[in-house]
Amino acid sequence: ANKPDALDFEETSSYLATLVAVPAKLTPDDSWKCDFAWNHEMGTVKHKTKYTLDDVGELAGVAVAMVSAKSTLKMDFDRSKIPAGSPPIDMKLTLGEAAEQVVFDLSRGEAVARNSTQTLRVAVTVRLPQGSMVQQQEETLQGQIVRISQ
Repeated sequence: ANKPDALDFEETSSYLATLVAVPAKLTPDDSWKCDFAWNHEMGTVKHKTKYTLDDVGELAGVAVAMVSAKSTLKMDFDRSKIPAGSPPIDMKLTLGEAAEQVVFDLSRGEAVARNSTQTLRVAVTVRLPQGSMVQQQEETLQGQIVRISQ
């Protein structure tokens, strides 16, 4: 099993944290971009994300911003995890995308709810003397998190 490192703890705590790289002034439909990376069992997933302020309003008397995000994903594969003596292996990310919706509490300056979906599809080709074997692996992660109280 992989041991968690500092990046894993950053990723976990970021789900209910502030939004990153937000411009000082925004109006609905304004967007901003941010790049970041998270660990994955096959290496590092790099996100190129575009956030959009969808709306500002009140939810149960609390001023909130509704934000959506779309990401394109790339994978830096960690080839050190391939056992020594293995036949030649090629790995290619053929699909990498993510989307999320965030409810951001404007008075507390933090996300209070998030709904996210991430899909990765990887083609793994093993070259053998008899020919190549290709395996498609697809992973979809879907999650919701809501902060009920402080």
